[in-house]
Amino acid sequence: MKTQRLKRRMALINGVVEARMKALGAPYLETVSLTASTVGACEANMPNAGGHRVLMRANDGIHMSMAGYLRLSAPVAARDRRWASRAILTATGFMLVFNAVSPLNWSRQQPPRWVPETARALSETWTRQVSVFGVDMPRQRAREIWDAARDARFIGQDPKTGGGSTPAADS
Repeated sequence: MKTQRLKRRMALINGVVEARMKALGAPYLETVSLTASTVGACEANMPNAGGHRVLMRANDGIHMSMAGYLRLSAPVAARDRRWASRAILTATGFMLVFNAVSPLNWSRQQPPRWVPETARALSETWTRQVSVFGVDMPRQRAREIWDAARDARFIGQDPKTGGGSTPAADS
């Protein structure tokens, strides 16, 4: 901050906001340590992510430049990337176990080439291994319910002939 008076006022405001965020259970991003020098003084020019000293604050001494906002958002962006990575890994693991037959069905629909044939061989082995533990049972039950609903007929309607629009898997 440009003046000591403004610095004191901002410290008071930051303290009130931090306490309120804590009371609400909301995250609070403390910015003073991210925008001050090693001795705690306000610096207009600081190193960016690449190590080059760049202007971090606007001329008013309060607002940040784009480089300053990027510096402030870096910890939040890193946290968000970690969360997204964990979510993707969790979803992938869930799908590999509980929907193992999907890559197999995909490979069966492809023309015979190296990638689909390799995917088919791996998927057949994986599907057999997973089915030993019975984790494919909920998917199979959902498929049975879908097939029954698809094949259902109204009273007096002729029985279904031929296959449906979504053939069942051979698993």
